[in-house]
Amino acid sequence: MRIFRSIKIKLTAPIYLALFIAITILCLVGVNRYSMLLNMDSEAAIKEQADKFELIKQKDIETMSAAIDMFAEDEEYKNIFISGDREALYKKGLPLYEKLEAKYSITHFYFHLTDGVNFLRLHDKEKYDDKIERFTFKEAKYTQKIGTGLELGKTAFALRVVKPYYKGEKLIGYIELGKEIGHFLQILKGESEDNFMIIADKKYLDETLWASVRESANSRNNWNDDENYLIINSTFDGQEDIEKSAKDCSSTENIESIRLGDGPMLLGDYNVNGETIQCGGFNMKDAGGNDVGAVFVLRDITEYKLAILKEWIVLIGGAIVVLFILSLGIFSYISKVIINPLKKIEKGTEEIAKGDLDKRIEVFYDDEIGSLAKNINVMAANLKKEIKSVEQQIEEKTKQIDKINSYMVETKLKPKNEN
Repeated sequence: MRIFRSIKIKLTAPIYLALFIAITILCLVGVNRYSMLLNMDSEAAIKEQADKFELIKQKDIETMSAAIDMFAEDEEYKNIFISGDREALYKKGLPLYEKLEAKYSITHFYFHLTDGVNFLRLHDKEKYDDKIERFTFKEAKYTQKIGTGLELGKTAFALRVVKPYYKGEKLIGYIELGKEIGHFLQILKGESEDNFMIIADKKYLDETLWASVRESANSRNNWNDDENYLIINSTFDGQEDIEKSAKDCSSTENIESIRLGDGPMLLGDYNVNGETIQCGGFNMKDAGGNDVGAVFVLRDITEYKLAILKEWIVLIGGAIVVLFILSLGIFSYISKVIINPLKKIEKGTEEIAKGDLDKRIEVFYDDEIGSLAKNINVMAANLKKEIKSVEQQIEEKTKQIDKINSYMVETKLKPKNEN
């Protein structure tokens, strides 16, 4: 039986080893696929948010362009503008600006002279006569068509639409509408559970004006949070737990990765109070094509990660059960076609070894083991024949000896008496 156990171990050990390796590989592949699936889903979600951001921008541009086109047809405003009566234009335009602000969130309304000098800001009456150098204005001036795009001002990003202003065929100036884009983030958040923030390069911003803006909003002045970049809009202002992950997410290294990258990207995971926050983002370019900031997306994937993990545990567990059942089937098959026949051969050879040459081993299969059993049976039969032949020879020799002995006794050969 020791031989049998040795063969069984030799046969089953590689199967156990293969099963262990298969389960290990399956677990490693499962972990890799689990991480890959999470990342793929997050990358797709971040790209979707980038696409939505662009869609919101384009819709707002269309709305603002339609509004400015309608306004440009009003001859009464043109006559007041040509007259140079700033106060009359302000009184006439203020109700319209307030209506646009309430209905379309328009935050800026300008009248510019043909040389680019501002004539009137309906949203800031006291500021005028400054030279406008923005890209959207330059585009409108150069093409004599509507110029549109994002512009980073001293404290915020604004979406701007600038249109050449004509009286008949004569260019009399330019009109401009603008709206800050903080509401973009609120729209995005309203369609998902993600949080968002807009980061701007501080070299384009004004520290004093920013401090005034934060004070007016009764918010903490975050100017010194980073040396080079500033969070100018977010969906979590004042929420300390999210601000912690936001600070890690919006590191200078991550911002530079987004600015140098090609499209939306996933940046990493951060653990905050036991929750997993995944960080990603996409670049923001102004109307001149300059990299001036980035939009960051903060996704709480704690529950999703747990759900995916449970699915993979079930899948891997099921695969392990299948492998285990398969191994049992293999063990059963090996026992049936190899181990059991070998046990019968072992038992048969033991009986033959004890002298039962009539013992024959049952042949189950026409294979190497079956051939072994046949050969043992043939060997036992031949051995029996040989033994029988030897016994017959011995019997004959014994008879001959007996005859000789009998003759010698009967004749009583004694040579001395004969002499």
